[in-house]
Amino acid sequence: MNAAITVTTSFETMGLLVFKRIATLELVLDLAGGIVATMNRKLRIWQNDMRDHQDQPAWAEWFEWLGDQAEKYKRSGTPAHIQHRDWEP
Repeated sequence: MNAAITVTTSFETMGLLVFKRIATLELVLDLAGGIVATMNRKLRIWQNDMRDHQDQPAWAEWFEWLGDQAEKYKRSGTPAHIQHRDWEP
């Protein structure tokens, strides 16, 4: 449970930064889109239980929002290790 709380609260901040247009969605998805999408999917039931248990419907709201965005956009792109395999410094 501590790990789940750490993940949701850490990415909660990123979600809000993207929504407020302080950080770009592209940057955040490049940095952590896969993990955000995966953890959002895996933690969804737990998140809803926490919302009910804590009587806080907004629990991890920006984490879920960011995870939903990541789900939409990560599926359509080519992974960086494939797309940029010929990149040289």
